[in-house]
Amino acid sequence: MYTPQALWTMAREQANVLAVICANHRYAILEGEMANLGFNHIGHNAQQMMSLSDPTIDWVKLASSMGVESAKVESTPALDDLVRNGINRHGPFVIEALL
Repeated sequence: MYTPQALWTMAREQANVLAVICANHRYAILEGEMANLGFNHIGHNAQQMMSLSDPTIDWVKLASSMGVESAKVESTPALDDLVRNGINRHGPFVIEALL
């Protein structure tokens, strides 16, 4: 969520950009760091701060609202197909890969 304005710029410039967003809906890196610090149990409030799912960000709708075509995938074969198609198209395209 630090750079969604880049979607608007890609659309405005009709840049040939393929963006793949790996959407796991959480700050997994922070969970790993908590484990590295020896925290075996993470409390409810801390879990909420590491979650990106309340509400869940819909990257397809966000990209569309900025003028960028996009699609959501949930499997490796579907991702493979969209990457191949995305590379060969004119203008920006966003793929939200659900992890």
